[in-house]
Amino acid sequence: MLTPDFTICQTRCDELKFTDITGDYDASTNTGGWGAPNPARTDITSSYLYIEDENGLIYTIDLTSYVVAGTTEVCITSVMAGLSGEFVDGIYTFKWVLSTAAGSIQECKEIFLYCQVSCKVDKLIAGLSSTSCNCKCDTGKKTDNALLAFILLKGLKAAACCYKVTKFKDLLSAINSLSEINCKNC
Repeated sequence: MLTPDFTICQTRCDELKFTDITGDYDASTNTGGWGAPNPARTDITSSYLYIEDENGLIYTIDLTSYVVAGTTEVCITSVMAGLSGEFVDGIYTFKWVLSTAAGSIQECKEIFLYCQVSCKVDKLIAGLSSTSCNCKCDTGKKTDNALLAFILLKGLKAAACCYKVTKFKDLLSAINSLSEINCKNC
């Protein structure tokens, strides 16, 4: 029986890379792979990737032509998903549904996205070397804020890696609540 498998990684805040890692059928090492006795890629009548965000909104990507052609990597932009901006940080459910004349098969995965918060932390850290501030800001607070954000981001990535949903959400909220020290308010 075909056992589809895939990975999703975020390459930019507005782009994901879908990779079909199902592989070809092998009687001893990959009995769930593509090809006889399982369906071949050309047997696929439809292939859709459903992306569900934390609010329950579902975005549909048609992968049929890619699968039938044997393409294993597909760049999915936020525009393809029907978004006008970037993928919002959070936990997404990805469901890959493949159909053949004999029926349908699906594989689901939850993926943690955190590109926007990573960019925020990078900007906080990059801002430490800024010499454009001519007032007497408390740069110690700015440094502390940047270091705290960096540490929280490391924890967020570990929570995502270990599939700690509550910890991921808590850390994402904590990082997003950090604010930069504004020189105009000194």
